[in-house]
Amino acid sequence: MAFIGNTNTTQAFTPAVDYFSGNASTTAFTLSRPVASVAQIQAVVNNVAQNPLDAFTVSGNTITFTSAPSSGTNNIYVYYTSPITQVIAPSQGTVGTTQLSATGTPSSSNFLRGDNTWSSLNQTNLPAGTVLQVQRNQVTGRTTGANSWSYTTSALGSPSSTTGSKFLEVSFTPISATSLIIIEVYCSVISEATNTSDQAGAAIWKNNTGAPLSVLHIATFTSNITIAGSNSSSSATMLVTETAGSTTTRTYSWYAGVNGGPSVINSFGTDTSYGGQMSSIMTVTEIAA
Repeated sequence: MAFIGNTNTTQAFTPAVDYFSGNASTTAFTLSRPVASVAQIQAVVNNVAQNPLDAFTVSGNTITFTSAPSSGTNNIYVYYTSPITQVIAPSQGTVGTTQLSATGTPSSSNFLRGDNTWSSLNQTNLPAGTVLQVQRNQVTGRTTGANSWSYTTSALGSPSSTTGSKFLEVSFTPISATSLIIIEVYCSVISEATNTSDQAGAAIWKNNTGAPLSVLHIATFTSNITIAGSNSSSSATMLVTETAGSTTTRTYSWYAGVNGGPSVINSFGTDTSYGGQMSSIMTVTEIAA
């Protein structure tokens, strides 16, 4: 015959009786088999049936009388009236989100936490040091800047957002105002385009306004050093950090230049032999605080 529900389990009930001897002080006795409720046994003391409502309680293999039975030999007996209650484990794949008692509403964009709560994955429940996002801008091949940058041999001067040429830029929207923002720039090669003796420098700007976040004197290019058609060349690496402060979108830019004229990145001066093989990159990373 067909049926709905778990597969039937055949159980054989073997009647049994446990005997105990009272001593007028002991109230708890150990049963030979566990029971789930007082309805599964009948307790008798001195041939008087005990009321399961208030005369005794059961917990697993223990029966506890409200009052200690009087002294006697085997003057207490307990007989079992039904088999042990069967505990049925759900079959694999039969439990879904509707069967759970978790707090919150499940969806495709959240997860079940260890405290039995549905929660979205966001910055507030991620440990400090977690990478929240990474954005980058990469320039490959020989790229020439249009503007020079006024340097002296001993100082960078006071650069503005129009000093030098903008080679790299990243638009960035922080996830949290408390996050740490790391701005990194690596320029494989920077050189002068006109083969003159120059000072080279660079700066990282935020929103192209105010003071730069970081300024670097890259090198002094001298006229008596020639590398592949340029007087001299150098690589450049810059790193600066700041607290996000807000979740407002901002722009991080990298400007570089030389004081004798246009600058070149990813290539050695006037030589283009290696221009297609070099790259410069700006990477902006947000770290949970």
